[in-house]
Amino acid sequence: MAARKRYNSPLMAERRQHMLALTRQMLAESGYAGLSMRALAARANVAVSTIYAAFGSKDDLIYEASSELYQQSFDLASASPHRPSLEIIALVCDGLGRNTRPSVAYAQACCRIYFLAERDSTLGRKLSSLLHDWILDLLGTLRARDELQPWTPLATLAQDISSHLWAMVYDWTLGRYPDATLGTRYELILTTALLPYATPAFQPALTARVDALARLLAG
Repeated sequence: MAARKRYNSPLMAERRQHMLALTRQMLAESGYAGLSMRALAARANVAVSTIYAAFGSKDDLIYEASSELYQQSFDLASASPHRPSLEIIALVCDGLGRNTRPSVAYAQACCRIYFLAERDSTLGRKLSSLLHDWILDLLGTLRARDELQPWTPLATLAQDISSHLWAMVYDWTLGRYPDATLGTRYELILTTALLPYATPAFQPALTARVDALARLLAG
């Protein structure tokens, strides 16, 4: 397999960002079927070979466009290792909400791909991993801090949480929830899912946070 082109210079990094932004725009406009590498190359004013060299396949490109959008939110967790767990969760979920809200059409296109893609397909695996991998890392951190029971099924729980988050986002794209509540809904789904596995020491703080989030949404 040929090596991917590296974007080390500021100019090339800017070109990469432009192509990813165009990918998100075209996906929002036309969905998966309407996004072609040739059309993207024409709009980005680059050769088709440049896009393939930089990103590989169309599925890889879509994953990179999604990952790039949310990575800043995920990085908050690794940049805050000494913060309380609930504070890290709140920061990341707020960031995810802010990054999701600006483009309803793009989020809906990604949700449709996620739910319709075969789970053994490249794109199905990649989009499944987008939230799953961060959640799995978070669960591992919570267990290392003795905040989750040692018997917690981390991989299964991460997959369940990820699926519920994707489903909630899709409902939001259909207008079922106000935009401003998106980050709170991310957080409520995640924290509620942790309740059955919380250790006695972590349970009171976690329960109080779940109750506060539920009241916030109810009000």
